[in-house]
Amino acid sequence: MLRKAFIALLLGVQAASGTPKGFIPTSDAIDVAQKVARGEGYSLADRTKFFFDLMQDKNGKPLFPGYLTVGFYWNSDIVSAISINEETGQVLDIDKCTVFDYPSLQTYAKDVRRGTGASPLSMEELSKQVGCDSLKKLSVPKKTP
Repeated sequence: MLRKAFIALLLGVQAASGTPKGFIPTSDAIDVAQKVARGEGYSLADRTKFFFDLMQDKNGKPLFPGYLTVGFYWNSDIVSAISINEETGQVLDIDKCTVFDYPSLQTYAKDVRRGTGASPLSMEELSKQVGCDSLKKLSVPKKTP
């Protein structure tokens, strides 16, 4: 509860200052990526098999403008690049043209939008924004995240 209030406060401060995107703490981005990994059926019990890492270009900028991206690696191979829209909180794997719309991620996205004042993007708007011809939407996780 306190964490949600802190995020809303940070997002609200940035939104009030005219900044169109919100601040997403790295720890929250990792939490979201873990929910996606669990939802995709990966067991995160054995920490020697996987890791998550913030993905940035060589200048420390986001790989995809407007998105915070976390790499999910299994046995040192990348499985997913999980990207979170900084305005709407919507979660995608841009490389696989997939939107993760699990109930727990919907709640997270609503918290982000509460701070930014943004509305969720339609599937068409998202696909155009990330350069996909179409997007696959996953609403039900394979396992509960």
